[in-house]
Amino acid sequence: MQAKKPWYFKEVLAGMYVDQELTIRQIAQIFDLAVSTIFYWLKKHEIPIREFDIGTVNKGQTMSDEQKQVLSQKTKERHATKGHPMLGKKLSEETKRKIRISMRKKRHLKHTGESE
Repeated sequence: MQAKKPWYFKEVLAGMYVDQELTIRQIAQIFDLAVSTIFYWLKKHEIPIREFDIGTVNKGQTMSDEQKQVLSQKTKERHATKGHPMLGKKLSEETKRKIRISMRKKRHLKHTGESE
């Protein structure tokens, strides 16, 4: 029988995350795992996630026009090199309407707990 990995144990994760106040990213680096794996085990062990680790680091901050232009240009370059299928294309009004209806239905099902 193979021994369990240390992050499987609530005491190990709680010690690192709560007592030592390491971030999810730091814990993931220690164990050489994906951030999502550590996040999963914290949630599974019902260890409360700090707001900082949920992804609200930049909440309330705004980018300058120059930062927005640089980000936009980098995104365009990345999509151009990977051949993004929608690059330069626009959705028709009918397609946008269908997407809105589909998203409303998904949100409704998610909130009511119903299945399709």
